[in-house]
Amino acid sequence: ENITYTEGLACNSRVGAALNFMGLATFGLLAAFPPTRFALRNTILPKPGDGPSQEDMLQGYLKVYGVAKAKNGETATSTMCFSVDPGYMDTARMLIESALCFVLDADKLKQVPGGSYTPAACQGEILLNRLCTTGTTFECN
Repeated sequence: ENITYTEGLACNSRVGAALNFMGLATFGLLAAFPPTRFALRNTILPKPGDGPSQEDMLQGYLKVYGVAKAKNGETATSTMCFSVDPGYMDTARMLIESALCFVLDADKLKQVPGGSYTPAACQGEILLNRLCTTGTTFECN
């Protein structure tokens, strides 16, 4: 099988993309050196326990777009939506549903050889169905 996987960030313009890249590169360089890393920790980075407010988390959401292109030129697209902040509010739900796949649906999971896998890679549609039953939406075209 010849599978290529990529991720990207959509920017409104090349200037926006260049500024985003320069900002990330600058932050990475500053974080790499102990004196500037210390300054970042004490001035810019959030302190342990500092996180978004309840209101911000309720307003947060995540949309994941997927595009698959076959060798024959056919294209399939998908969209997966999380209606609340997935980084804080939805993490527990996703972990619980993943654990329930192992506990309640182990006989339905595909057998994969040893190694480290993401939940999607080893639990596939079983996990997707559980997530969709508890609040995630998924569309495939």
